[in-house]
Parts: sequence; C-alpha cells; structure tokens
Amino acid sequence: MTKRPETIIKHALERIERIRESLGEIDYLCSGTLLVRTKVCGKPGCRCAQDPQARHGPYYEWGHMKGGRLVHRTVTQEQASILQLASACQKTPILEMTGVQRS
Repeated sequence: MTKRPETIIKHALERIERIRESLGEIDYLCSGTLLVRTKVCGKPGCRCAQDPQARHGPYYEWGHMKGGRLVHRTVTQEQASILQLASACQKTPILEMTGVQRS
C-alpha cells in the first residue's frame, strides 16, 4: 500500500519541524571524543610507577577530526564539561534526522 504524496509531504514537514525545534534547544554543539586520562611521570621514586591509584591527573583530551586527520588537544576541566555537554547535544539532531529512537 503506497502513501499519497500529500501524506508523505505532511509527514516530512512535521519531521522537519521537530528537527528545527530540537536544534533550537541546543546551546553547544560539537563532534569528537572526550578522553579522561591519568599518567605515569617516569620518575623512579614516584608512587605513580607502582600504584595505579597514585597516577597523575586526571587530564582531559578532546579528539576530533580537523582537515581529515584526527587531532587530540588537552583541555581544562571546565572545557571538558562543556565539551561533554556539546557532544551529547550533537547526537540529538542526528538521531532525529535518521529516525533512530533513543533508548
């Protein structure tokens, strides 16, 4: 059973309106991956070499594509919280456009 063109257009316009509304609610938007790392310094007398709980950090790194290459950048804790929010917001319009339901 095929749908009438008017029905298809109506559903498409409704979907476009939902996407526009979801985009209007977004404060920040970016793609990429936020990493939280701890590091070993390499000094022989430092506790971080023996105890994983004593490693230095956390350090926050944002990985994203720039000019077709993966780039990592160290960011502050404040920037990391904004990037985390922005990355989560980036998924909302994509899911809405593809019709995938959030679980």
